[in-house]
Amino acid sequence: MTEHGGAAALKQNNLAALRSALYHTDFATKKELAEQCRLSLAACTALLGEMIDDGQVLELAFAASNGGRPARRFSINPNYAHILCLYTDNNDAERSGIALRVCDLKGNSLQEKFCPLDDILPEDLTLFITQMVQADPLIRAVGIGISGVTDREGAIESLAFPALNGFNPKKVLEEQLGITVITENCSKNGTYRFITALKPLSAVLFQPSGAVYWNRTPLHFGRVP
Repeated sequence: MTEHGGAAALKQNNLAALRSALYHTDFATKKELAEQCRLSLAACTALLGEMIDDGQVLELAFAASNGGRPARRFSINPNYAHILCLYTDNNDAERSGIALRVCDLKGNSLQEKFCPLDDILPEDLTLFITQMVQADPLIRAVGIGISGVTDREGAIESLAFPALNGFNPKKVLEEQLGITVITENCSKNGTYRFITALKPLSAVLFQPSGAVYWNRTPLHFGRVP
């Protein structure tokens, strides 16, 4: 690795550490972040400045003073990006269909919707997700919980919804929308399905360059035209 490449990688690691620290707390001071991420105060200040300019981090009110100079607090911006989670539901004959939920980066639910369907066709899944992403330009990643099995490439095998067998929503939607799609197998519990769909995406990290990272792995980034 070149010296330049090493410095760039180190910076990305430091940014990821700051995001992770902020993701797991409501707010923190610069000193607290620097200590937790093992950064110098100067390095922490510079990186936070970039993240604030990019909209990833919010500056909050000063912390209460204990006699010294009050410290500014910082938090992750939960609305820097949104995540769409959905699962296929066939637990009840009267409630078969697709359940959708839009969450912010903190996992807070912003919108919920249920679309009743006797059967789910590939075009149904594609249409619902496309409409949701077009309605909310902040959606940059999608987690899909499937009643059945998905292979490593994202193709579906579902006894509950046979029309989905062989369909690969990950491949189709990433090509069509230019955003990251993760498919997961789900249990029969609806709440757990949402958690299953959200979990791999809840730590999505957005870099100032515009690249999207999940656990420091680059993901696709895009907007619906």
